[in-house]
Amino acid sequence: MSVSSFTPMTKEHVADVLGVSIRTIENLVKAGKMPAPGHIGGRVLWHPDVFYTWLDEALRAAQPVAETRGLTESEPARPGRFSVESTPSPVAGRVTPPKGGAGQRMQARQAKKLRLDDLPAPG
Repeated sequence: MSVSSFTPMTKEHVADVLGVSIRTIENLVKAGKMPAPGHIGGRVLWHPDVFYTWLDEALRAAQPVAETRGLTESEPARPGRFSVESTPSPVAGRVTPPKGGAGQRMQARQAKKLRLDDLPAPG
């Protein structure tokens, strides 16, 4: 029998992958919206297969906002975080939040993170 090795995922790593805060991860687990971590000693860890399987299923189950509301192009969207007037995304079936507010801050954080990821590793 062979055993494959893996690196358990910490709360910080899970938050980084999802682009949210650690507190948001805690809230998602508490609400039962994501798999609960395992506890080894004082550490909180996820098995990567469990986490990425959940993420894959959650993303595949997501539908465009207009479809989930039952809107058609002739019906006006209700005001809110996302609407039909939002910018179309290059990814099929996704809607980008309108500019301004939390959506703009989130996009700025993601852009900054991408710029940091492009930097060469020290050493």
